[in-house]
Amino acid sequence: MRRDAAKNIAQVWANCILEVLNFNKQGKFLLSDESLIESVGGLSSREGHGLGVPLEQLAKTGLLKHAVVSIVLRQPADFMRGSYYKNMEFELEYKGKPLSFDEYVRRQLSVYIRKPSASRIFLAMHSAFVGHLQQFCPALVVNLYEDLIEAETIVDLLLGYKTGEKPVRLKDLPRENSTFRDEETVRFILSAAGVPKGIGIDEYAKTFTSTLDHYGLTAIFAENALPKKTPG
Repeated sequence: MRRDAAKNIAQVWANCILEVLNFNKQGKFLLSDESLIESVGGLSSREGHGLGVPLEQLAKTGLLKHAVVSIVLRQPADFMRGSYYKNMEFELEYKGKPLSFDEYVRRQLSVYIRKPSASRIFLAMHSAFVGHLQQFCPALVVNLYEDLIEAETIVDLLLGYKTGEKPVRLKDLPRENSTFRDEETVRFILSAAGVPKGIGIDEYAKTFTSTLDHYGLTAIFAENALPKKTPG
């Protein structure tokens, strides 16, 4: 991943905003894309840790005053597991050396010390992360994924206001099959130093919680938990 990735993503979205404004100068629109809060250092763990999330770069353009930014947060342990799997896909694609989950967490802690918003750990610290984003997007709309699942009208929840639309539930919509079963990547993950021989990916994933506990992250995530709300 190139070190200027955050600036590139931000520039793409800045161009999109300007295009929309040219066609609709009076209205506002919803800007929702996961790349804007994807930590640049989060995939490789070694590059781009000075840049933070692309939303920080986009905020410098002043264009966010024309946008509503809506984010959905996953539970920290699930998010860290998914981030680790995504990291391993990145490492495999670029012929890197596989990391154990323990090594991945230690690298993320190192990134966190240098630039918190460039670390996956910070993205999993819900209240701290949301507070950080609100500096750039005061009207930020935030939802927890489990709230979204239970909501009767997910559009209202995502937009942060009643739209008058018919109830639409997330569980009624087509969903991507995100089950982690890519054999090549699984073999790559399980070949990392420190991973017990003969263990399966599901059994290995069960050990991740104890790793987070070991580094005190479970307590940190709990301290930064956002309150669960009654879905509308």
